[in-house]
Amino acid sequence: MRFVLKNKNFWISFYIVLLIFSFIYIRWVLGSTQVQVLDKPLEEKVARVQPAKVTLNVYLNEASGPITYLARLQNTYTVLDLLNSLKSSSDLTYEKLLYTFGTELTMVNNVPAPTGYKWKVFFNGQDITNTINKLYLKDSAHYDLRLIRI
Repeated sequence: MRFVLKNKNFWISFYIVLLIFSFIYIRWVLGSTQVQVLDKPLEEKVARVQPAKVTLNVYLNEASGPITYLARLQNTYTVLDLLNSLKSSSDLTYEKLLYTFGTELTMVNNVPAPTGYKWKVFFNGQDITNTINKLYLKDSAHYDLRLIRI
């Protein structure tokens, strides 16, 4: 503390010089070459909104025929939205588990998947269960919900 008090004038002049150099340095940096900023227009891929009439066939077991559900939604809705719509407007019930890798259905129409089986959603013969929250509906499409042995 004594050193600071004895050299008070030194420290005051040091701070003033430091402020002056800082001011000069900041002005120099701000005055240097300008970086050109380009405003790039956002390219949004907007899907053309169209109605989508879709069919969901639910196969509760291998022996019985399908239970068919019809829905009229838009092509901007996903397959999971289709399931939610049918759940609220008809007698379809289901339970799902959302994981980081996708979606898994655990129960459909109060029928849980027994050991060694899983509920799977198919479109054109391909299993789309893990991506039902990302795949958009297609007009006149038929989706199948089946209990499959794994």
